Amino acid sequence: MRKIIAFLIVSIILLGVMYGEENYLIQGIVFDGVKNVPYDILQNTLNIKVFSSYSKDYIEREVQKLKNTGYFRALTYELVKRDVGYELVIHVEELPVISKIIFPDTKLIPIEEIKGILYSKERGFFNEEKAKEDCDKIEKYYIKKGFVLAQSPEYSFKDNILTFNWKELPPIGRIEIKAKGYWEEPLIRNFLKLRIGEYLDMRKIEELNDFFYKKNIKIKVEPEWKIEDENTVLYLNVVYLSPREVSLSYNYNKSIDLKMGYFLGSIGYLETSLSSDLQGNLDYGINLQSYYFDLDINNKGYSIALKRLMSKTNNIEAELGYKGSFVLNDKALFIYFTQDLTKTYKGIPESGRYIRLGLDFHGGGSSYNFSILSFEGKYYLSLGEGLDRKIIGVEGEIGYSFGDLPDGGYLGVRLLYIMPLEYHTYLSLKIGGDSNFSSLSSFSELNFNILGGFCWYSINEPVEYLMNLESDFVRVLNLKLETKIKF
Repeated sequence: MRKIIAFLIVSIILLGVMYGEENYLIQGIVFDGVKNVPYDILQNTLNIKVFSSYSKDYIEREVQKLKNTGYFRALTYELVKRDVGYELVIHVEELPVISKIIFPDTKLIPIEEIKGILYSKERGFFNEEKAKEDCDKIEKYYIKKGFVLAQSPEYSFKDNILTFNWKELPPIGRIEIKAKGYWEEPLIRNFLKLRIGEYLDMRKIEELNDFFYKKNIKIKVEPEWKIEDENTVLYLNVVYLSPREVSLSYNYNKSIDLKMGYFLGSIGYLETSLSSDLQGNLDYGINLQSYYFDLDINNKGYSIALKRLMSKTNNIEAELGYKGSFVLNDKALFIYFTQDLTKTYKGIPESGRYIRLGLDFHGGGSSYNFSILSFEGKYYLSLGEGLDRKIIGVEGEIGYSFGDLPDGGYLGVRLLYIMPLEYHTYLSLKIGGDSNFSSLSSFSELNFNILGGFCWYSINEPVEYLMNLESDFVRVLNLKLETKIKF
């Protein structure tokens, strides 16, 4: 038995010597062909020390790290036997150094701004793959800024000079609107921020379509262009969206609402509504949202407002109106100023700010005599892209009353966190609160009610779904379920 055990031990030792991985004692390291790459970069990248032993696999992995630095066109190595160990000799062929980078003349984006996004740098190494990536970066950067290129970026490298070349669209020389009716062209020209002599900015086309969506104008424009006599001819093709909408919503312990809307083209958007308070009582009304005025009539009251765009550049709209009540002896004159610089997707805020300042005067022969000064503000910031995008927002409103209004003033604020669950589906989480107060002197006595909730959106044309829940963390305050169909 002892002989058998001794034999097995000797056999294992011999097999380890015959087939075990050999370690190489590195006596020295030589870099052959290095001219421009700083030695400290090589030393810090290659984790191999002189007078230390390493396996062949480990040495190959460390040499591969040098290949991945992007400084070399070719790289090989060999282990040369020396007195007591091996000398690691690394043969390299460096990439050429860029002595100068030439760019075309640009008018839309400063060259210094473009240089900041590129991998290729003067006195850096020329890498063909990175130069191709730089061309893609340039074009995507123009698209991000809203501009279109007449010629996509290309590059050439000769005598250590890297030349990028692309061509911007020339200024707009003519704008043609292709539509079926007579009312679309003056409407588009009135709200479009592009003018003859300016450069095509796709963001302004997106702003126009976003404006149409917010105003229930069921059209959008799709641009095309061509170059003619060193000018850009811009064609705006009018696409007609589904003019009809039907929505059915349930409000927890409050009401069931049915709304039907129809876009009447040159007249505007007409909507009828029917609501039940779950006790058998019905409310009904009709609303006309035109381009320059709003008219609302229901079984409880009426209002009419004239609208005017005060500043096209800053999206400032003024609204002057009058409203009355059939139920109470109350009449009011109101004026509002609104600046809407938000970017939305199907009603979901993505970025930008919204400001609304208003003043309501109640009186004029009614039983009431008070005024309400109100302010509403919203701000949204979008981070990331695609399904990784996150939207952070803050919304708030404040109203202060002058006179004998029983409810006094109000204050509310909400923090939002909006994220896409999948394409066309979003979840919004919110937390905040509200409070009422009777005068400015009572701000210190505010009884702030903490509220939280979520809102789930699913937007798959032609059907949209919405579920909105608000709670004070004890009971459900608001629960709304809505389905909307467009056809």
